[in-house]
This record gives sequence, structure tokens and C-alpha cells, in this order.
Amino acid sequence: MKTNILAIADRLSDQDLLARLHVLAGNEREASVDLLAHLATLDSRPAVYAAQGYGSLFSYCTQALRLSEDAACNRIEAARACRRFPRSSTSWPPER
Repeated sequence: MKTNILAIADRLSDQDLLARLHVLAGNEREASVDLLAHLATLDSRPAVYAAQGYGSLFSYCTQALRLSEDAACNRIEAARACRRFPRSSTSWPPER
């Protein structure tokens, strides 16, 4: 059964809508960090995507993960930056 997410969002009160947006934005940031960490690791293991028939990490991102070319380039660049500039702390998110 497919749920109409827009209809569900439309039924939320103003307060619940704002609260849900904060939760979703936090989830998106967490998912982005997780994706970049995994892409950085995959980038260091080219045999893994090559074994799946992809000649590059870019090809894997655009074909297997169905990212747009721009999104793939941006995420690969960010994943590589994560390797070049690792955080000294291993906890995420930073404490407030």
C-alpha cells in the first residue's frame, strides 16, 4: 500500500509540520554523512565496484545509485575531501 506523503503532510497542524521538518532535516543530514562515509570507503576499494561491472566510482554512482551526474560529482568530491581532511573526533554530530 502506497501512502500519499503529501496528503499526510497537509493534515499536520502548523506546530507538527514544523517539528516534522526539523526531524526530517536532521535525518537527511545524518543520511548524507553516512552516504559520504560509505562512498569514501568504496572509493578506496575500486575492485568492489569493478566486480559489479562499473569502471569508475562515478559510473557506480550514476548507474547503480541513480544519482544525477552533478550529484555524483559533488558527493564523490565530498567523500574524497573526507579522506583528505578527517576529523580528529570520531563522534557525530558534534556536541551542543
